[in-house]
Amino acid sequence: MMDARTGICSGHMFFNRGHHPLITGAKITMEMKNPFDVFQQECPELAERFNNLVEVQRTLNGLDNKTKQLINIAIQTSIRNSHGVRMHAMMAYQAGATRDEIVGAVVMNLHLTGLVTVLDSLPAALEGIEMATRKQQKKKS
Repeated sequence: MMDARTGICSGHMFFNRGHHPLITGAKITMEMKNPFDVFQQECPELAERFNNLVEVQRTLNGLDNKTKQLINIAIQTSIRNSHGVRMHAMMAYQAGATRDEIVGAVVMNLHLTGLVTVLDSLPAALEGIEMATRKQQKKKS
């Protein structure tokens, strides 16, 4: 059943290559929201278990956090999830990745998934860096 206020179908959402508005007929029925926040709100038990899995992965030995985030950027780029690219770019920058490293993680997909994928993801990566920069500036003030 769809909530008339939010336009969210109870228990699930549909994602299309990083875009997440639900569509009823020809009109959009919800504003752009953070899809992970929606997931946590709509499926709290499943989200908690997913978060536990992520935490276990985060603590695995072998790769430092910066490298894990750069890999995540490349993966999110390859599946054309611009929101994921943005969030992981922010986390990579906070973990010490440079702008060149983050851009490099996006553009390494060029020969694998094509120019459109890179063009869709590169602005999101730069937005993630900007978000991290703003967070750092707020902490300093």
